[in-house]
Amino acid sequence: SRTRAFFSSIFSLLNAESSGRGPTTQELEAQRQAKACVQECHPQKLFTDSKYLREESLTELVQWLIQLSSGPHAHAKNKTEYSEYSSAVFIELLATVILENRDRLGRLWGPVHTHLNSLISPANSNSFLVERAIVTLLRLAVRMVGRETYSSEVLHSTIMLLLLKPSVGQKNSTSICYGLFELIRASIGSDISFENWRIIFALLEMAGAGIKPPTVVVRVVTPVPETDTTWSREVLTPSLLRRIQSKILRWGGGRRERGGRLR
Repeated sequence: SRTRAFFSSIFSLLNAESSGRGPTTQELEAQRQAKACVQECHPQKLFTDSKYLREESLTELVQWLIQLSSGPHAHAKNKTEYSEYSSAVFIELLATVILENRDRLGRLWGPVHTHLNSLISPANSNSFLVERAIVTLLRLAVRMVGRETYSSEVLHSTIMLLLLKPSVGQKNSTSICYGLFELIRASIGSDISFENWRIIFALLEMAGAGIKPPTVVVRVVTPVPETDTTWSREVLTPSLLRRIQSKILRWGGGRRERGGRLR
């Protein structure tokens, strides 16, 4: 049948690539048809339209994306092949799914937080996957700030950046500074806890000025007590925003390098 011939051609193409010989005309046609078939299926909608999935299906999708975007140690443990760029792509897809389901973040954020922390905090050297994990965390914080639910939890998760090794933090200082720039700009008028402001300014000092994070800030993992009414909340005003932005730009060299913005 035509279906059997189609898959037979694809199998022959794979064998041709592994043996080093060039594909035949029939194999090229089979490859074209395969690409057209994938495009007609619109697989990207599985992620961009994930807000329509049921809770169980959404949870399963997130779990698979977490597994596929794991680092080399997790892949070695699971005896699966590791590709850094493939893992980085799945990190981006994971961020897309989370942002499309911001209102259902309650069941999802715990595993996602643990996953990002496993990629960022233990990193002994910089890598493309670590860079994308850092940018993904900051993107999520920027997009969630100001929302009534889960905003504080996601913003507080940026504390894991304070645990970066100095060499890794230095390599990613530009991305962190510009991420904080976008975060503070998005925070104008938002109600942010004093504890989260401490984390933001500690990150500014670490990434912008190269100051070692205070131990007390790194170890704080609980919110400010509700009885602390004087310092528990701070609202960002336009004048304060302008002063902070100028300081960030000065620390960052006063110019936007290519790739500096969160993508």
